[in-house]
Amino acid sequence: MTNETGNLPDNQQQRRYTWPWFVLAAVLLAIALAVLWMSKEIARARRIHDLNAPAAPMNHGATSLAPASPPATWRA
Repeated sequence: MTNETGNLPDNQQQRRYTWPWFVLAAVLLAIALAVLWMSKEIARARRIHDLNAPAAPMNHGATSLAPASPPATWRA
């Protein structure tokens, strides 16, 4: 490809922009910070959920739950 004078263009005259690299760095930093923030929030939400979750009944290997109180016996 030639310019108006018929000579090959001089590649050293091309301008190199640095601002796209700053934009790229800012976008990558924003993505990294968002991933870190979301991972911390997910961990916090799981902790809160585990604290508020109802406790599972403890039957210690029994097939049925034990009665809450012993059966009452009546004497006549």
